[in-house]
Amino acid sequence: MAYLRTLKSCLLALCFGYFSVASAADLVRQFDSILIPAVDQFAATRMSVQVFKPDGPGPFTVVLFAHGRAASESERASFSTPIPDGHVNFWLRKGFAVVAPLRPGYGPGGGPDRERSGSKVVNHQCKSEGDLRPFLKHGMLALKTAHDWVRMQSWAKKDQIIMEGQSVGGLLTVAYSSENPSGVVGFINFSGGAAGYPADHIGRSCSENQITRIYEIAGETNRIPNLWLYAQNDGFWGSAAPKHWYYVFSKGANLGQSKFILTPPVEGKDGHYLLNYGGKYWGDPVSTFVKSLNLQ
Repeated sequence: MAYLRTLKSCLLALCFGYFSVASAADLVRQFDSILIPAVDQFAATRMSVQVFKPDGPGPFTVVLFAHGRAASESERASFSTPIPDGHVNFWLRKGFAVVAPLRPGYGPGGGPDRERSGSKVVNHQCKSEGDLRPFLKHGMLALKTAHDWVRMQSWAKKDQIIMEGQSVGGLLTVAYSSENPSGVVGFINFSGGAAGYPADHIGRSCSENQITRIYEIAGETNRIPNLWLYAQNDGFWGSAAPKHWYYVFSKGANLGQSKFILTPPVEGKDGHYLLNYGGKYWGDPVSTFVKSLNLQ
């Protein structure tokens, strides 16, 4: 879970980028909502979804994107940009549609936080690693609901869906995709992890052991091609933990269909935001990965 002290300023920059970047100004967003059923103590709610389509009637290959986490209640309430515009355009240029849900607990009217783990840092030390099980349960339910919805859309190729996630969304993407859901042909994990506090406990998750186990279990069941991308200067996890996470995943996964890339440091930025600022490092590997899927 990307517990992000600096996310608010990053999100604001992305939102302003909507209107100041010429290539992003032409983006056409369509908005929809999907019913999330009642679960545990949480009532049924509607999940907002942003949809981006290339020109033409379709049907299109779909990239289903899972966003990261904002730490505070105010940041989650103001969360409105689940995917960077530049990344949307990357996929649109390939002729793919992009679906980016705002999971329950995010955005205006998003309701209570369902993804809180209870991890805690005091005096730059992890005092509680929390419990990632509720986060995983509710996050994966949101992804499943969005995935099922995509497969019902006439403009979508229901058997050509690429799952992609950033930070907390990356961890959710690996866990969900490794259940081998129908129609998912590949997944991409950008900087996936949880319980990171870069301002107070730089370079290490407070739930590192739980994340290791989640990735290990995912590797035991995964049969879908996948690509993992982390930067050397990731302020949330560092560089050693991601390599270990991929190692435990890869023990069970088909290595012929799986690749891990640790990119050089993202200049002038926390490498956790590789997706946002490190396109020169991930653009070619992602394109190569997509080509390997032999999509029609």
